[in-house]
Amino acid sequence: MNAFVSLSHNDLAFFRQQIQPALTAANVSSWIYEATIPGDNWVESVMRQIRDGDWFVVTLTEHYQESIKAGRGACYTELLWIVDQVATSRRRSRLIVIWCSGEIPELLRTWQAIDVRSDLQRLEPSLKRAAAADSKCDACGNTPEIVGPDVRPPDQVELPRDINPFTLPDLARFNFNNNARHYFRSLAAGRPMQRDNGEVLLRLFAHAMQEGKARRPEAWLDAGCGTGLIAYLFDDLKERSEFSWMRDCTVRAGFDYAPGMLNIVNALNSANGSGEWYTHTFEADLRHFGSDTLVANIQQPRVDLIVANNVFHWLFTEDTIEKVFRQLYEVLDRNGGCLAASIAARGTGSALFNAYRTEVSDSLDASERDRWSRHLANPIGLQSVEAIVDIARRCRFKIERAQQVYEPKTYECTDEYIRDVRAYGEEVLMAPLLHLSRDERQLVWNRIASRFRDLHQAKFNQRRYIHNQFVIYLLAVRHD
Repeated sequence: MNAFVSLSHNDLAFFRQQIQPALTAANVSSWIYEATIPGDNWVESVMRQIRDGDWFVVTLTEHYQESIKAGRGACYTELLWIVDQVATSRRRSRLIVIWCSGEIPELLRTWQAIDVRSDLQRLEPSLKRAAAADSKCDACGNTPEIVGPDVRPPDQVELPRDINPFTLPDLARFNFNNNARHYFRSLAAGRPMQRDNGEVLLRLFAHAMQEGKARRPEAWLDAGCGTGLIAYLFDDLKERSEFSWMRDCTVRAGFDYAPGMLNIVNALNSANGSGEWYTHTFEADLRHFGSDTLVANIQQPRVDLIVANNVFHWLFTEDTIEKVFRQLYEVLDRNGGCLAASIAARGTGSALFNAYRTEVSDSLDASERDRWSRHLANPIGLQSVEAIVDIARRCRFKIERAQQVYEPKTYECTDEYIRDVRAYGEEVLMAPLLHLSRDERQLVWNRIASRFRDLHQAKFNQRRYIHNQFVIYLLAVRHD
């Protein structure tokens, strides 16, 4: 294992006499800024070590504390980069704070420190225990999996060459394909908002059936089953009488645009029992979807219910959303087929988007700003309930329910929220900067995270972050 050690240049002697020998005794190699040579780019060198590091060691001495309190300098900059990397990276890593002086700053209080203020002899055995724990994890696999070893790695999806707002759905596909395993681990841990949205959506549909506003389906379709994963809730809900219709349907179909997501859905579906969740799964693009797609994959041209959980905003533009509404209208049964959709609403993550727009705009050339102004204004296609209702009515749907619901989600810190957002749509959010190198884009992410963190703490003076999540729930019936 290797460690990036962040320290003040005034503490080099302390590093060489105490920290480096203790790391060596724990079989951990170390890298500090002095390893750069004349002509190296300091920022690129440090960021490369942070990106590839297994451990991040922060030497919290008096000199280091001065940089943090001042909010500037190399130590403070490195610390922000480290915290962001730990919070957002899909690599397993360990942040070790060697507490030598003062109080632990707010930014580092969620990590267990090694307190050597009165006893330096604690350092080596503590590092050895951490190294032994990580070695044991490596022997068992880098990170826990919720799927079996038979899951194929995600198919390679090429990044679109000509990036513009009209190819953004392809960027969403690229994003989910690359992040499939991370997404499903989060889902199993109950973290992502999509799981909660899906359950609310199913409950609203069940109530509509009880009220006679929707009929009991014989065939339902999960549009975007990787991101929506309605059937993933099946085990939690199938024993409740209000959800018995899920179990009784003869056709339970799901499709996804990202093959990496679909591969894992298929593995989970098989592991759970042949066809227990889905009777049919297939790869498809919601933008080019019709009866011929259904006939080819489930041998029938229509379904009674389409569930679209958090997928419409990935279509990005209202024109594209309207086109898809029209296509889905045609594949619903004429006798009261129902579309049930949850859609992220405008207002979600406004503080993050303010930080995002500022930093990305500052990173663009003047000639690029006009091209990307639409994307920067609404990078993941968030909608208003009025716009969605207008679209549905233009497509001849009868609206049974349309409401925007405030569903705040609490994170233990702003960095946890940044990690969730980044995993959910990094390539899409950074689309204007795809021509930059990975390290250059990382710098922008770090600035976004730092600005967002500062904005939040200046306003609320607390670590815990409440994500002001607004969700549109729509139940629309085919009305001939």
